[in-house]
Amino acid sequence: MAFAKSAKRGLALLGSAAMMVGFAAPTFAAQVQTADAGTKTVYVQVDRRVFGASNPELIGPVKVTNVPSDAKIIDILKVASNYDAAPTDAKPIQYSASTWGTYISAFRDTATPAFDQAAYKAANGYTDAIFDASMIYPSLSDNYLAGSEYSGVSGWMFSVNEATTYGTNQYYNADTTAANIPDNGVIHFEYSINMGADIGMNAVDLPTIIKEGDYGPEYDWVNGLQHFNNGTKFYTLTSIREAADAGTPIVWPSAN
Repeated sequence: MAFAKSAKRGLALLGSAAMMVGFAAPTFAAQVQTADAGTKTVYVQVDRRVFGASNPELIGPVKVTNVPSDAKIIDILKVASNYDAAPTDAKPIQYSASTWGTYISAFRDTATPAFDQAAYKAANGYTDAIFDASMIYPSLSDNYLAGSEYSGVSGWMFSVNEATTYGTNQYYNADTTAANIPDNGVIHFEYSINMGADIGMNAVDLPTIIKEGDYGPEYDWVNGLQHFNNGTKFYTLTSIREAADAGTPIVWPSAN
């Protein structure tokens, strides 16, 4: 996820950056690999439940079997979403690859609900925190839901079995291989409007003031911050697995 300069400073102060780099982080050549020569079963879900309960899942929940140990998380997402069969202009995932690794920028969403700040604040118990609709996501017209590059507050977060790290504190990222994912592990991408607190991932300090910045209005990450503890999780590992098990599993293709 990309952040505005002010948001980057705020995340550094709040210690929340660690929660976000698991989404788009460099691939490290020295990653510790778990010895695994076989295949695994992996569960996948991508959802925007934070916007409401109406059709929140964009991918899955789905069970993918026979996943090879060298398959990357981006590969697993592509198989789970039938990426290769989708038209070029309607791919379920937007991503790019570079020497830094794979960056997942958005997931296809043709029906993202409009953001209702009052309802959202009431549902989560927020009082003075500010969630300007224009800062939540960049556009609803392109049929993709991405993190807001202006605010750096909203965006996609993900975990594997509700953890963001593995091994010796290495962060999961799009290039992490299945060798580092537990068998029957759950890859879960969730959209958050406030850096993970509203989906039960972590506590945050949220801005209550919008100030004039170098490039227009921006959040004040120094004055008037309001602290919030972890919210309630919408899903559990058990509920995702059970929902996926009730459907048809996807068997890993012989040539992905």
